[in-house]
Amino acid sequence: MPKLKEDSLKKRFTCQYCGESVRTRQGLSGHIQFKHQKKMVKEPDLTALEIIPKLIQVQELFESSIVPPDDKLDMIEYWSEFKALSLAFNIELNQQDLKHYVIASLVQIYQNQRLKEKIINALSGMTGV
Repeated sequence: MPKLKEDSLKKRFTCQYCGESVRTRQGLSGHIQFKHQKKMVKEPDLTALEIIPKLIQVQELFESSIVPPDDKLDMIEYWSEFKALSLAFNIELNQQDLKHYVIASLVQIYQNQRLKEKIINALSGMTGV
């Protein structure tokens, strides 16, 4: 193991959250990860200003309308309701929860579109239109 200079042995790294000091940067990183994990978690958010431009970019990439505008707004509205419910029950949400919500919502929207098409085709076959 290499010998450390006396200056580096005296140098300490201070935690920005609690003021505790550790000897190395790696020690500080580990301290923050384990002691202050909740403070580092970014609260997920899903807003119309954030999601609609991104969905438009995806639609342009595939040159088709993937998600109808009404369904986009519903998805955002339901996330807001879900966030409020989670807050009421002291459930902490993270980016992983938002990711799963978006995936499930998009799958459900796609399945609903397919079901609607099947019903329309079945009804038009029955009426002979």
